[in-house]
Formats: sequence, structure tokens, C-alpha cells
Amino acid sequence: MYQTQAERVTGKKIKYLQSDNGKEYCNAEMDNFLRNQGIQRRLSVVRTPQQNGVAERFNRTIVEMARCLLLQSSLSDMFWADAVATACHLRNRCPSRSINGDTPYQRWFNRDKMSLNYLRAFGSTVYVLDKNPAKGKLSDRSMKGIFVGYPRETKGYRIWLSESRKFIVARDVKFIEDNVTTILKNQKIEQLIINDYENENKPWVELITGFGNNNEIEAQAEIPGDLEDNEENEKSSGVQSSIHETQEESQEKKLKKKNEDLEDQN
Repeated sequence: MYQTQAERVTGKKIKYLQSDNGKEYCNAEMDNFLRNQGIQRRLSVVRTPQQNGVAERFNRTIVEMARCLLLQSSLSDMFWADAVATACHLRNRCPSRSINGDTPYQRWFNRDKMSLNYLRAFGSTVYVLDKNPAKGKLSDRSMKGIFVGYPRETKGYRIWLSESRKFIVARDVKFIEDNVTTILKNQKIEQLIINDYENENKPWVELITGFGNNNEIEAQAEIPGDLEDNEENEKSSGVQSSIHETQEESQEKKLKKKNEDLEDQN
């Protein structure tokens, strides 16, 4: 399918296939396909990714983007495939210096302009219009879900409905992009900090206090009560020891003066 689409869009024939020694490329079915199509295979040396540097570096870029999407949305690894697909979708619409500032999408489809108005924040909360005709007049008109990407063959948005635990593609969607992602991240960070303190017994713990401007998280350092008590005990013990030392010095001075008076009398 990819070969047919690529040749039809670009008007050029595929001459070479550069790959590593993975079994998805090195098998009897692939060998027969390449032989019938007259495509020459090029393999890199085992454990030498630099011989296929362009593909290897792009894989790293996509994985890093997918990791960031999952982290900022606080979604689990269950959605890794959706995060990778979204990363590819976004990367193909980003300018590249290797093609003089154009985007891969523009070069591939030979377009001068493209619209990015449909892009939305990955992992944001959405409300999808429920078009079920069996709904009553007073029933909810929307379903709550999470935005997880862009379908390849449909003009719409890929939505995960957590209550029914299924994916749907919808067009009539209301996005809430400015609160849920940050709140989930806030809860995750707070739990990590508390666990870190409990596990490592650190002398301080950062507590989340709320949001500042632009949804930035504000935090403050707070000393636990048991540590404050220890500090007060140390201070009080230090004062008592100082008083005791002063009393001893005073007694020594009095005894020394008395001895000097006795020597003068003699």
C-alpha cells in the first residue's frame, strides 16, 4: 500500500530499501516482494545504527515526542500507540531545515499552505455530542472523554471514552484544554513528592499550594512538625549547657580569689 501511494503521489519509483537486519524486513515474504518489484535491498551492519542514521534519529525524535505527550497529559502507557501516531502527525507538520523550512506534509502533497487550526492539546478533556436517537429529552447530550489523536482516514478526532472504555471518532467535540491536564499533573507531582519524602526520610517536603499565573504550579518548602520539635529541643539544651558552663566558671573564680586572700594573710 505504501509503495503504491508513494509512487502515485510523487510520480517516482522506489529503487532501494535501506534497513537494518530486523526480522520484519528480512523474511521470505519481503524477499519475494522486493524481487518481484525490482527493488534492491540495502542492509546495515549488525549493531551499526549509524549506517542508517536518518531513520534511527527520526525514531528517537518520535519516541521523545511521544514520551513528552504522555507525561504532560498524565496518561498511562496504555496510550503509547496513540502518542506515537500523534507525534508523527505533528512532526510531519513542523518546518525542517533539510527541506528549506518547508514541512514534510507540504513537500509530500506538493502544497504551498496548510491549516493548523484543528490541532488540539493531546490528553485534554473533551465533551462529545451524543447523537443516540434513543436519548430522552432530559438526558445528557454529551459524553465525557479524552482526546488521544487524529485518525488517518477520517476528518475528526480520536476520543477515548473512559466510562464505556472504547475509542470513537467524532467531529462535534468541545475541548477543555486549560485545566484537566494541569490538575492531573499537579496531583501526580504532589504524590511523587510525598512518596519521595516518606521513602527517603528527607528533612523537607514540598507541598503544592495552588496555581499561579498561566497555570504554573506554586510550591513552598515546609518543615515537618517533628523536625521543628527536634530543633527547639536542641536550642533549649544548648541554652541549658551555656548556663551550666557560666555557673562553673563563677565558682572557679570565687575559689581562686579565696586562695589568693589566704596567701596574702600568711
